[in-house]
Amino acid sequence: VGSLQLQQDGTGTLAGGVIVETNFKIFAYTASALQVRLLSMFCRLAERLPNMVVGVVTRESVGEALASGITSRQIVQFL
Repeated sequence: VGSLQLQQDGTGTLAGGVIVETNFKIFAYTASALQVRLLSMFCRLAERLPNMVVGVVTRESVGEALASGITSRQIVQFL
């Protein structure tokens, strides 16, 4: 599993990154189809916008990821 980095571009706006709230809601700032697919492997996607994906980590989504061979370490490294 990969990792997104939160960076500022030359205009001062954020380009890429993942924010995880305490309620397990995830905001991923990416337009990469690969990054979105990786995120969907352990997260329920709620909304897709042009440069952002909103999802939530659930017990079921993590259980499915673990059953498919993704380790908890990989999930944490991605986030």
